[in-house]
Amino acid sequence: MAFSLRRRTYKHRCPDGTHRIIHRNIDDAFPLALKGVQAKIELDLAKLTDSAAGTLGTEYRESIAGLLYSLGDLNQSLMMGFRAVYAAYQADPCNNSEFLTRQVARMVEETQRHTEIQVRISGLIGLAQTDGIEREETQPIFRELVREVGGGSVMLAAAADVEQAKEDARRWIDEDSVGGQETVD
Repeated sequence: MAFSLRRRTYKHRCPDGTHRIIHRNIDDAFPLALKGVQAKIELDLAKLTDSAAGTLGTEYRESIAGLLYSLGDLNQSLMMGFRAVYAAYQADPCNNSEFLTRQVARMVEETQRHTEIQVRISGLIGLAQTDGIEREETQPIFRELVREVGGGSVMLAAAADVEQAKEDARRWIDEDSVGGQETVD
């Protein structure tokens, strides 16, 4: 069956004489699930697991996987928002045309931000795999990404911060005991 734009859309005439082309079914204009988005996340995770198996710890791989899933959730949320905007446009295309235009511009900016975050996550993975790079050096970048992405990765970042604080405390305690200096109150 060939794709026919005519059967999937209709022309609506506004009182001012202008015409709007409307999709009959919102799924034709904006599918609920973007084809390939979940596959892309799973491919990124597979690449991360394969390439980082020897160089990154399991906890770190899970943290970055959490970031990728949170980014996927943001993309899905953006699509749901876009569908809602289009539904409002469908209901009254003559009066909601400017609203649709503004929302499309906002969503394009948000999509660009998501793409930038994905590039930064890839950079973080590359940096974390570099020989001689300690986790403490990548943690600030990870935390910044978590603040931007949010979602379930916030809990992972908090857990990583707690573990880092524990490690720091152990190291300080060990340094004090090795130095042999005791403080007297």
